Amino acid sequence: TKIQYITITPDGFEAGDAAPVMFALPAGRQDLDITLQVATDVYQNEAVARGWVVVSPVAPNGTLFFDGSEQFVPGLLDWLATWVDVEGGKPHLVGVSNGGLSSFRAVGQNPDRFASVLVFPGFPSSEADRSNLESVDLPIRLFVGETDTGWVGPMQETFDALTTRGVDVTLEIFPGEGHRVESLSDGVRIFDELDQLR
Repeated sequence: TKIQYITITPDGFEAGDAAPVMFALPAGRQDLDITLQVATDVYQNEAVARGWVVVSPVAPNGTLFFDGSEQFVPGLLDWLATWVDVEGGKPHLVGVSNGGLSSFRAVGQNPDRFASVLVFPGFPSSEADRSNLESVDLPIRLFVGETDTGWVGPMQETFDALTTRGVDVTLEIFPGEGHRVESLSDGVRIFDELDQLR
C-alpha cells in the first residue's frame, strides 16, 4: 500500500532535526485535495512560525482512517521517527471532522504513541472506540461549533466520561459556529493549545 502525505516543516529544517510534531488526520474523504487544503489553510502559517513539523497522511485508496486505514498508523509513526527527532518522543494527534473520528480510533488503538489529542470536532464513533478510550490517559482537547448538533452531544458525552476518569480534558463549544469552526480556521488557537501541551 502506498500512502501519500503532506508535510510542513520550519524554515531551515533538515532530516534528523528535533521538532515538536503534529500528526494530522484530515477531514471529509481524506483525499489529497482536502488534506492539502486543511494543511495549507489551517496549519501552515502557524507551524512554520512556531517551529512545528506537520505530517498529514492521505487515506489510501479512499479507505478512511476510521474505516480500515487505521491499520497503517503505527507504520506511519515509525516512519516519521526515522526523519524527525520528535520532541518528547511522541507526536501530538490532531483531527478535524472525519479526522477527529479517526483520531479517536488511532489513539484508542495506540494509546502510548501520542503526546496529546486535539479534535475540532471529533469523538469516538463506535462502541469499540469508546471502550478503547478507557485505556487512554493523555491530554485531550475538544472543540465544536454550537450549531453542529450531531457532534455537540457525543462530544459532551465524551468530555463527561473522560472527566469522570480524571483525564486532562477540556471541551469548548463555540457560540453560533457550525461544523467548520471559523474561530479555529487560522490555526492560531490550535497551536496555542499545542504549545501549552508540549
